[in-house]
Amino acid sequence: MKTGDIFHVAEVLKNLTYLSMRKPLSFREKRMLERARYLVISELSTVCRKSECVVEPLVDDALRQSCSKHTLTAPSRPLSRSSRAAIAH
Repeated sequence: MKTGDIFHVAEVLKNLTYLSMRKPLSFREKRMLERARYLVISELSTVCRKSECVVEPLVDDALRQSCSKHTLTAPSRPLSRSSRAAIAH
């Protein structure tokens, strides 16, 4: 997330959201999840020229769909090395 690349931030958001469904997050992971969520919502609201109140449910729906598809396709698959690295930073 230090690079500022919105796609990397979105990947961290997706991975941490999925991870939070599988296990309780540590304090640091929760803080990173909140920060990534804030960055994605604020970036999308700026780009789409919509308020954060409008964008927030769209992001939540996209995350829900992504995590449900991931759960259906690979329920027991461990996180990849790049996913673990993204979460660790």
